[in-house]
Amino acid sequence: MKLRKLDQAFYDDNTHLIQALDNEDGKWISGKTRGHGIVVVNINKLTFAIPLRTSIKHNAAYITQKSNQKGVKGKGLDYSKALLIINQKYISDEIFLIPAEQHKNIQGKEFFITRKFEKYVS
Repeated sequence: MKLRKLDQAFYDDNTHLIQALDNEDGKWISGKTRGHGIVVVNINKLTFAIPLRTSIKHNAAYITQKSNQKGVKGKGLDYSKALLIINQKYISDEIFLIPAEQHKNIQGKEFFITRKFEKYVS
């Protein structure tokens, strides 16, 4: 399972998706962006981008690293913030890097993550 980034074209074409952007007065702020690191999942000929998040507080997620912080489950893939990708140009070829421990918890889990996400969107 490959970790990618959303291409700048996604942000340029989807300024109305405030939850997907670090946004100030309708403008994208460069640097760290929510949803920028993604895992791509295909279900029934639809392509979804599941973002990596650092402070997940709910169960609609695949946790890669647990948190000791009260009320926070941990870091991982946040199904509730997944995006339907209608144009493949929105997925960059650029690899998104995460700590090795988290990456290890995603590698080899493509089937499990895809099935869990499929149940979430059904």
